[in-house]
Amino acid sequence: MRLTLLAASLVVGLALGNSAEAIEILSGSASPATEGWTANTNVLQPYPETFSGGIYELNTIGAATEPGFPNIPNFPFFLWSKAVGISVDPGFSIEWRMRVVNDDEGHNFADAGIAFMASYVASGSPLGFDRRQMIYFDETQIGWGDETDSYSLAATLFHDYRLDVTPDGNASVYVDNVLALTRTGFATNGTIAFGDQTNDLYAGPSFDGRFQIDSINVTPVPEPTSLALVGFAMLAGLSGGSCCGRCRGSPARATPAFRETRPRPDTRCRKTLTPPPPCAENGV
Repeated sequence: MRLTLLAASLVVGLALGNSAEAIEILSGSASPATEGWTANTNVLQPYPETFSGGIYELNTIGAATEPGFPNIPNFPFFLWSKAVGISVDPGFSIEWRMRVVNDDEGHNFADAGIAFMASYVASGSPLGFDRRQMIYFDETQIGWGDETDSYSLAATLFHDYRLDVTPDGNASVYVDNVLALTRTGFATNGTIAFGDQTNDLYAGPSFDGRFQIDSINVTPVPEPTSLALVGFAMLAGLSGGSCCGRCRGSPARATPAFRETRPRPDTRCRKTLTPPPPCAENGV
């Protein structure tokens, strides 16, 4: 009986602890390059970045760039990217804290001087899903890259941002725990990015930006085949289950052969013409 209660407590504990712990992938106290991030940029080194007191700053406004196409301005772009292994199924959560210092010209459709991308394709496919569902940051609002939703706020102040994505592809962005943006059909390739998303190869506004960020944390949601299922298997084995104890031992689905027994005036199994139905404890 005590073993059964212990197994039940284990299952409850595993169920309550089903959410994985957040993993810090950017500390803000050093260049992202030292923490495994890749620089995707046309900006010349040394990069226009600073880090002090746990706050990282990137500024592409007026940054010097590599030569562009003849007679076409080559404005700067700068995205830090990192493969973090997230997936829509089983879902994930990303949290970061940042503020806009200056957004220059703000954003246009699928382009932004300051952006956060929960999916990033280095080749930058024109109007790909990664650019449509990116989050742009202007001084007075944030929104999706395809401009299907926006949220007004003073983005020049530090805010806590969180992107939650569920297994059915529903995405929600929270600002200081207040729901700000939603969309359906969210997708990711497991790589995230942040920074100046556009170089604006053609004449026009530069859409560059200067911002500060102090941390990024990713919380991957564990697969359903987690330790909780192991706990249920332990519970079944320790309690003896039902069906004459056929559920004890290995969780294999094969049903053992039945031995003929003589009728007795107790509750033991009797041979029947057909085997009893499979145990519910084995999930079949």
